[in-house]
Amino acid sequence: MTMNELKKTSGKLSSNISKVNTMPDIATISMLNAHRHKRPTPVLHDIHMTYQTLHLDLQAYRAELNGKTLNLSASEFAMLHLLVRNPGRAFHRADLLDMLWGETYDGGDRAVDNLILRLRKKLGPLGSAIETVWSVGYRLRLEKSSQQVS
Repeated sequence: MTMNELKKTSGKLSSNISKVNTMPDIATISMLNAHRHKRPTPVLHDIHMTYQTLHLDLQAYRAELNGKTLNLSASEFAMLHLLVRNPGRAFHRADLLDMLWGETYDGGDRAVDNLILRLRKKLGPLGSAIETVWSVGYRLRLEKSSQQVS
């Protein structure tokens, strides 16, 4: 291609580019927002987990305490799963926010505190196994935990 042909071609391209609408349409924005809020499907390595008298069935999203089914929200179940999977590990509130609600969550870290409060209440006496790590976040007490994989 000669230099003149190249100049003609680039002139046509630049004039066509200015005619393109750079604002996305409403359908595109809706699609992007829908995909942004979808959580990735977790890979379930451990189908059943146990901590003392608490049993989690990850496929059924069911938690049982002393043989009775607990009525947990999705966030409460996710928090409980995270803690039972990692007994003894302290999680920072900010990390818990990111893991449970995503980086786009605009609320404060009090959401984590409120979730833990509700979870402790639903767990009854076992709720005391969720320990507060001051100035950090929370952990599940290690010494009495047992994790079973089946």
